[in-house]
Amino acid sequence: MRNPYQAYKQNSVTTASPKALLIRLHDKSIDELRAAKQNFKDGNVDEMRPRIQKTQDIVAYLRGCTDTQTEVGERLVRLYNYYYQKLFESFVSPSNEVFDELLGYFESWKETWIKAE
Repeated sequence: MRNPYQAYKQNSVTTASPKALLIRLHDKSIDELRAAKQNFKDGNVDEMRPRIQKTQDIVAYLRGCTDTQTEVGERLVRLYNYYYQKLFESFVSPSNEVFDELLGYFESWKETWIKAE
């Protein structure tokens, strides 16, 4: 028998609007980055790295879904590439500054998507 929570979660993703999905992806990235930053502060690099990788996966997904046939799309891809590079930096050489920078970007984009019509 399928787990009811998993079924609900799957259904909520498949029926969500593109805007709602963008907000959820940014929420998940923010959650993972906050947890990774805390893991770093606690000296637990082994728990920090999978969280960074989850955020990298989200950025790769966003980048892959972006329409690069427009100027805006091209700019978004460049931003996503920058975020991915910063995530790699936080994976190899973590610091509070890198985590704070990334959190600022994701929080700002989340607010932008919330305000978008």
